[in-house]
Amino acid sequence: MKKIILNTSNLQKGGALQVSMSFINECTKYPEITFHIILGRVTGNMINQKELEKYRNLKFHKIDFHPTDSIVSYLKFKMALKRIEREVRPSGVLTVFGPCYWKPVSRHVMGFANGFLLYGDSPYVKSSALNRDLKFVLKKQLHKFLLRKEADYFWTETQDAKLRLARFLRISNERIIVASNTCSNYFQNSVNSVSESIFSKNKVKILYISSYYKHKNFAIIPLVYDKLLSKGYNCEFQVTLKPEDFEFNDGLKNCSGVFNLGPIMPSDCARLYAVCDIVFVPSLLEIFTAVYPEAMISKKPIVTSNLDFAVSVCGDAALYYDFSSPEDAATKIIDVIENKKLRSTLVENGLKRLSSFDNSESRFYKILQTLK
Repeated sequence: MKKIILNTSNLQKGGALQVSMSFINECTKYPEITFHIILGRVTGNMINQKELEKYRNLKFHKIDFHPTDSIVSYLKFKMALKRIEREVRPSGVLTVFGPCYWKPVSRHVMGFANGFLLYGDSPYVKSSALNRDLKFVLKKQLHKFLLRKEADYFWTETQDAKLRLARFLRISNERIIVASNTCSNYFQNSVNSVSESIFSKNKVKILYISSYYKHKNFAIIPLVYDKLLSKGYNCEFQVTLKPEDFEFNDGLKNCSGVFNLGPIMPSDCARLYAVCDIVFVPSLLEIFTAVYPEAMISKKPIVTSNLDFAVSVCGDAALYYDFSSPEDAATKIIDVIENKKLRSTLVENGLKRLSSFDNSESRFYKILQTLK
């Protein structure tokens, strides 16, 4: 039987975790392949191995430390992965997203979704002067070195990212495939099991599902809330941050219109979308975020920043605001609140837009073919 290693051991937070869960689910559909799934300390806590025991083609290995913890952890991490590969003798290795701090002997396909390395022209990177920060410049060069060294092929989520990655690494376009992000089957099935909420002006619930990163632009939320409140609109922004991240951000913590739901499991996402009215995505830097298709399939209107990555993914399925203007963000949210026809159009366009994305099966299949 063919054996493939699925490596999730380096993942710690963000949308990469949802992608890893989707990949594990897709592995169950290939009984002719034995998948050796390497779990990290985060992904290991996200799945119930007992529930997956019925799939005899899934074998699990767990590493409880991360290579960036210390030099010792880095060396132990490499040794652990080398040992697993030596014991398994796979025909190929798929790392969900890299770098993974390990170079397999087998053919290696690695996902790439780090917008910081590709979008030096983004307003966030320019405004934060990251390109002039020595630590960032050194990290960028280290990642470039590791990516070039570790992988034989790459997969990324948009055509634009593919072209930029090829230039960044100075490699042939043929070594990169495009497999867009999407909603997992688990998410889609969960959406079908929850009822759609009724839009109410009495208290508008605005959802932003994301871990905390500066480029996710959480800082704009209290400013937008104040603008909405001054115009007489009763809104509640719901975020999904770790308690320590929420407490650290005084603007969020001290804003009466922001409610922190705390970190959520992928299995709980569908229900959060179901009970919200608007999905707000103020992020300043992405390649692709699954929040967009998740909002679309959940039939929720999207208000997001007017940046190229957002427009390229959402098209006419979102309302865009000037990324630098809380006033404009509030205006667009009010447009959605007041205009039922606009809400319906955004939702309809979103459902149509979903057909332009790979689904879970086609995405995984594309990537898997690179290992054959």
